[in-house]
Amino acid sequence: MKMFTLSTTYDASVLLKPFMVNGTAVGVKVDGGRIQPLYWNKQYATVKFSPKAKMLDFYVKTNLPVSWQRITVDLVTPKMTIYRKAAFPSK
Repeated sequence: MKMFTLSTTYDASVLLKPFMVNGTAVGVKVDGGRIQPLYWNKQYATVKFSPKAKMLDFYVKTNLPVSWQRITVDLVTPKMTIYRKAAFPSK
């Protein structure tokens, strides 16, 4: 029985539209790699990753109030951890 599936293409615009304003940045790290932009300067981007990826870390940086600043998705377990406060990675 397959309990967890995730497309290897993530459309950031679907989830992130409610707080997309100038100065907001959203990025993702795949398996601890470099931060890749999903949204920046009013532009959405597509991030593709290998089906063998084990961990996704989503980060948001904004001046607006948000309920999370980081979400970690463990694709192996599967498990999702939500962090209210987290530093946006510089690299």
